[in-house]
Amino acid sequence: MQTTVPAEARIFGFDSTSVVLSVVPRSTGWRALRAGGFVGGGILVAPVVALIPPHVAWILGALVTGGFLGWRKWSERYTLVDVEGVCPKCGEAYDFKGAARLRPEFGLTCPACHHDAQVAVGDLPE
Repeated sequence: MQTTVPAEARIFGFDSTSVVLSVVPRSTGWRALRAGGFVGGGILVAPVVALIPPHVAWILGALVTGGFLGWRKWSERYTLVDVEGVCPKCGEAYDFKGAARLRPEFGLTCPACHHDAQVAVGDLPE
């Protein structure tokens, strides 16, 4: 179930423009399942990579990587799927492809003028 969130795109020296973000709220179950998959994957990979010298470095690398990726999935309360709006500099429409973890402020590159705008997210629904 997608929902829309208001945001503002800013480039220094130009008037900011309003953009609308389409986001997918993520449930606690969804987040826990994905986070557990990454943590579990790190735990399963650790004994296999332990056979490669230097043993401890590979074990720690697998566990830290699994934990870090699990934490990122756990903190993904919303997934950004679409951006509708125009660039503050040139007025060209943004072309956003793919899905990404929504942050309170993130960068977005214009496909025409290639300037990076800072997008500040408005109020998120609970």
